[in-house]
Amino acid sequence: MKTRKKILFVIQLPPPVHGASMVNKMISESLLVNTTFQCKYINLTTAKDVKDIGKGDIKKLFRSIVIWIKAVKTVMFNRYDLVYMTLSPHGPAFYKDGILALLLKIVGARLAFHLHGKGVKENSKKGIFKKNLYKWVFRNVEIIHLSPLLYFDINHLVDKSRVCYVPNGIPNPEENIINKKHQQNNILYLSNLQESKGSFTLVQAARILKEQSIDFKIDFVGKWHNDPYYKQRLLDYVAKYELVDRVSFHGPRYGKEKQTYFQNASFFVLPTKNDCFPLSILEAMSHELPVVSTRQGAIPEIVEDNYNGFLIDENDPKDLADALARILSNESLRKKMGANSFSKFAANYTVSKFENNFVNVLNQILEKHT
Repeated sequence: MKTRKKILFVIQLPPPVHGASMVNKMISESLLVNTTFQCKYINLTTAKDVKDIGKGDIKKLFRSIVIWIKAVKTVMFNRYDLVYMTLSPHGPAFYKDGILALLLKIVGARLAFHLHGKGVKENSKKGIFKKNLYKWVFRNVEIIHLSPLLYFDINHLVDKSRVCYVPNGIPNPEENIINKKHQQNNILYLSNLQESKGSFTLVQAARILKEQSIDFKIDFVGKWHNDPYYKQRLLDYVAKYELVDRVSFHGPRYGKEKQTYFQNASFFVLPTKNDCFPLSILEAMSHELPVVSTRQGAIPEIVEDNYNGFLIDENDPKDLADALARILSNESLRKKMGANSFSKFAANYTVSKFENNFVNVLNQILEKHT
């Protein structure tokens, strides 16, 4: 009987809930992953809430040191064929993860980084220290990324031969949810409420739709991020242009409660300015919703313009309003795009597709070291 390879997974697990942590949770609970390999998991998370992400403090530094010691000791006293890490590409979290990666290299670990974000290229140019740190961290590692569209971000550090791609996947919605009752004019935004996700651009587009006497309702579902000034600016805009009856803020929703918003929506909008592979778009597609989003990251791979949605320019309320108006005014287009969304989801972005792709890529990486 063939001996299963041993892999140490050093990954961010929820809470807080974000794309990478949810994918990591899926990996840690995967029957296929855990029966194909001998797996051990170490939680890399130091933030307790989405609002804490990107902030540095003494408590998080202490938690980081504890994680470093635990991971290094685990590698030193157990022989692993591979150490798999979800590496944060920039910010304070990169220093935390990068230092751990260097420590693991010192004790002989073979590393594979799974990247869920971008910003490596931009941040590695900010001074000689950062340039060298990125070079040291990425030297002689294997990379798992989300899409070939994101290779540009690391092409100065990693040769193509060391990069594999695994698109994200999500569970299928429950059957009783997928038999939905989409409302004709309900627009759904589901993400954290922050500048980079395009929520302000969406309320600006709402103003344009109102001025054109177009009937619509927008549900914002998600947590307010850690900028109180932004929250007040957005709410003041909604009040100033009398959008209160058109725009609703519901806070974060999970499980069946979240599914209800997808069920009642006629299409999904995420006018993001900084995303790679949003799981919320996959969720929308699994509920047969057309998607309006931007050309950020791998989104053009997921959303095909004029097929299962529209791709619009960032920071352009008029372009966004035009796309929303096209779907709002054309029910047959909405249904056709919704059907295309589900077809593309079922073919590419289910949990089983993700798990099989993930296991195949890990086996490819392991074979390089045999």
